[in-house]
This record gives sequence, structure tokens and C-alpha cells, in this order.
Amino acid sequence: RRQTIALSFVPVFMGSAYKNKGVQLLLDGVGEYLPSPSEVKNVAFDVTKSEEKIQLKCDDNEPTVALAFKLEEGQFGQLTYMRIYQGKINKGDFIFNMKTGKKLKVPR
Repeated sequence: RRQTIALSFVPVFMGSAYKNKGVQLLLDGVGEYLPSPSEVKNVAFDVTKSEEKIQLKCDDNEPTVALAFKLEEGQFGQLTYMRIYQGKINKGDFIFNMKTGKKLKVPR
């Protein structure tokens, strides 16, 4: 775990979702080798202050900072996979899309 945090060790797991081959080993490895969000230093850039670096905290009470990394069209509409670095998102909240400059309401 210390070497993974120091970026001197990269664990590699192989498996298949078909018949769940290696899935439990992967989940156990994530818990054993990867750092928790509080052990990692994440930095964001504030575009309103000429891209000044801001240290992100693993705290629900801070303003929300998240990254949408996958969009999927399903039978019930669009599903967005997100990584939340700081803050929290609840149903009915508004989030700001930095790329388009629009506010979006968080659906169910």
C-alpha cells in the first residue's frame, strides 16, 4: 500500500466478468493496495482565478468537485458515471458544467 501511494508499485489484476472469474480478487486488491481518498492529494484549477491551484479535501461539506467520465444511454435515459473528489450530490441539486457553461439539475 505504501509503495502504491508513492507510485513505485502498480498492481495489475486480470479476470473476467463472465462467470465472475477474478472479480473477488480484484475487489480485495482494491481494498488492500489502493489508497483511500483521504490518503491522496488531489488538486483542481480555479478557472475564475486564472487557474490557481486548489487543494481538494475529502469532505462532504465543501463545494462539489466531480468528473463525469462515462455517459451511457440506457432504457431509462442517460446514465452518467462520476468521480466525486469533494462535496456531495443529491437528487434535485444543480451542478455546473465547466465545458458548456450550463447548470444541470441532478435527476433521480
